[in-house]
Amino acid sequence: MITLLIHPTCYTSYNLVKKLYEHKLLEGIELVDIAFDPSVALRYRALSVPAIIVNNNLVYAGPIDIDKTIRLLQEGLNVIRIEASIDEIVDMVVKTIADSFALSSIAVYNGVESVLKFKETIKAGIGLIDEEKLDKVVSLIRSNEKYKEKILSKAYKNIAYNTIRIIYWTYGKRLRNLRDLLEFLSLDHIALLIETSAIYGRIGLIHYRRKELIEKVKPVYSYITENFNSIYERITAEQDKIIFDDDYLKILKAKGISTDYLEKLRLLLRT
Repeated sequence: MITLLIHPTCYTSYNLVKKLYEHKLLEGIELVDIAFDPSVALRYRALSVPAIIVNNNLVYAGPIDIDKTIRLLQEGLNVIRIEASIDEIVDMVVKTIADSFALSSIAVYNGVESVLKFKETIKAGIGLIDEEKLDKVVSLIRSNEKYKEKILSKAYKNIAYNTIRIIYWTYGKRLRNLRDLLEFLSLDHIALLIETSAIYGRIGLIHYRRKELIEKVKPVYSYITENFNSIYERITAEQDKIIFDDDYLKILKAKGISTDYLEKLRLLLRT
């Protein structure tokens, strides 16, 4: 039994679903929308989507290579064993963590350590490596501030993109430039948005003093204000491609995925 965890507005999920459909590989695969049921992702310890579950085991997740994933599905999901140096594996682990749901938690609560405990996610994100080598990589990251800073740096950029995407869903075409953004939302607003995305329900909620939270969020805010045009151009292109793709919505509906909120986003983005 193969289950594919997706988020319908995730660009990688979108491209993977379309490719699977083109290759006639969707039949027999259960699609699960984690936007409506995030507990499924937590159950399998999948910190990012798309994620592939086979017989209740997480086998592939993180920054997925779509062509490689198609090949794996065609060949029966024999997960490729990574042959790489320790430094190369460290870089892959950093990218896997920086692309995860734990982004805001990492930035707000310095949660790199807690994410490193998700060994299944790390292994699924980089391919199967032996436990001894994986333990060595995790220890290396734990003991080296350079790697933690690298994770934080990547996290700030990805959080910036995620934040602009949510704001775009909220304001639609009324958000056209940085001046509009600063008119709609202050640093305080963006800090609260990032803080709420750093928790699941109230699990792990820390009642920060506002000043402390602002200091932690400032790097993301700086990245947004310095790179708004390029972020906005990419977000609008990706989201418009997903939301206005009739074939994609038909594929999701055929697999039992609700498209109600995508259709509501269509109405918003047309105005």
